[in-house]
Amino acid sequence: MPLPAKRVHGPHLFVPANRAGFLTRLPLLPVTAVILDLEYATRWPHKHEARFLAAEAIPYLRELLPELTISVRINMPAAGDLALRDLDVIVAARPDVIRVPSVESGEDLRRIDAHLGACERAA
Repeated sequence: MPLPAKRVHGPHLFVPANRAGFLTRLPLLPVTAVILDLEYATRWPHKHEARFLAAEAIPYLRELLPELTISVRINMPAAGDLALRDLDVIVAARPDVIRVPSVESGEDLRRIDAHLGACERAA
């Protein structure tokens, strides 16, 4: 099977996923890729709402900027169920990339992969 065509990315922009104002202004910026950050850029009390804002922002951005690569950085696996809850909400929105930060073990990655697969099947 041939490999997909490579995409060249220019500037990437990390955006706190809980900041609706940032998300709505993204179409005005000259970026080719955006990373909706549920981890470091989103403070603890806002993580729940950030998931849902990111999930709503993905189709909005996709409609306005079909060439934009949309990534979501979930919370690190060591944060417990935060990463799994991120996947529960984000996967159905179909981002181009899901970034899993700070993986500390193969078990972390297996747990995320298994949950991601379950979310994809349910979507």
